[in-house]
Amino acid sequence: MRAVFARHQHEAEQLTIVLSGARVFNFDDEEVKLTAGEAILIPGNKPHGAFVPEDAGETQTYNLFSPVRKTLPSA
Repeated sequence: MRAVFARHQHEAEQLTIVLSGARVFNFDDEEVKLTAGEAILIPGNKPHGAFVPEDAGETQTYNLFSPVRKTLPSA
């Protein structure tokens, strides 16, 4: 089973660093696949979604938000 993060947006900028495995981010005009050691900076209020590909294995990411998010999306 793979993790799926529904399309959403938030005021905070988001920096995601993939520590292991892979994650694919979906934007209006592109799809970006990141693997271990890669990072992406998503501007605030930019709609996006994401998923972990089935063949990614165990995936771990580190996510930073600026300003700090007051609430997190429910899983």
